[in-house]
Amino acid sequence: MGFFAGLVNLKNRYNRKTVFWENARRLHQAVTPLYTNRHLFREPLLWCYLDPAILEAIHFKLLGGLVPPHFTRYQKLSAFHKQKDVVGSLLKRKKMESLGKPIMGTAVTNLTRLDFPEQYGDLVLDRLIMNPGGAFPPAMVNLVLGAVTIAGKLSLVLEYVEDTVDTETMEKIRDTAMAFLLVP
Repeated sequence: MGFFAGLVNLKNRYNRKTVFWENARRLHQAVTPLYTNRHLFREPLLWCYLDPAILEAIHFKLLGGLVPPHFTRYQKLSAFHKQKDVVGSLLKRKKMESLGKPIMGTAVTNLTRLDFPEQYGDLVLDRLIMNPGGAFPPAMVNLVLGAVTIAGKLSLVLEYVEDTVDTETMEKIRDTAMAFLLVP
C-alpha cells in the first residue's frame, strides 16, 4: 500500500457575502482541474532533480539556528545556518529561508472516505484520526487542517504553533468550522 502526497497551490478568496458551502463549491471548482500528475507532483518532482546532498542540507540550513550553544555541534550547524550559499539561495527563492516566516497560510489535507471494514473479529473500528503535520516545520504554516472519514465519521485535526497564532483564535476557527459543517 502506498500513500502519495501532492501539492496544489492556488489563490482563492473567501466571499463573505455568500454561504460557506458556496465558497467550498467555488474552491472545489478551482482546485479540481489541478488534480493531475502534472500539477500535483510538480513541486516534489522539481526538488527530486536536486542533488540529494542539497536536499539534506535544506533541513540543516533551516534548523541549524535552533541548536543550543551548549550542544557539541553548535558551532558547525550555526555557522552553516548563517552561511550564504546555494542552499540558502534556493530557500530564499522559495521564500522559505526563515522559520519565523510562514510560507503558507493554511494547508488542508484530506485522506477522503477510506473504505476499511468497521468490524475486525470482536474489534470495531470507531474512527481514524490523521495527524497531517510534518511536511513543513509547523512554524512555517499558520494552520494545518487534516480530515479523514472512516466508519461514517469525519475526524478533523487543527494543528498550529501557539507562538504564531494564539489558542483563542484557533478555538474560534474550530467553532466556526464546526458550525458550518453541522448545518443541516
